[in-house]
Amino acid sequence: MASVQGFLDGYQTMDTLAALNFGIIVAMNIQARGIKKEKSVMNETIWAGWIAGIVLLSIFVDHQKFYN
Repeated sequence: MASVQGFLDGYQTMDTLAALNFGIIVAMNIQARGIKKEKSVMNETIWAGWIAGIVLLSIFVDHQKFYN
């Protein structure tokens, strides 16, 4: 079972790296739209994260209802 645990740990590492890259892309696009203050960019990035989280949660819940 150690190989399965190693695979799962590696998968979570890739999720973390992908989330970091996605956050950087979101922040860069917010800055490209003219928001330059660091605090404002941070707030807009947090809002984008909340919206993405809610959308993903709704998809997950809907998926669980459909397949169970």
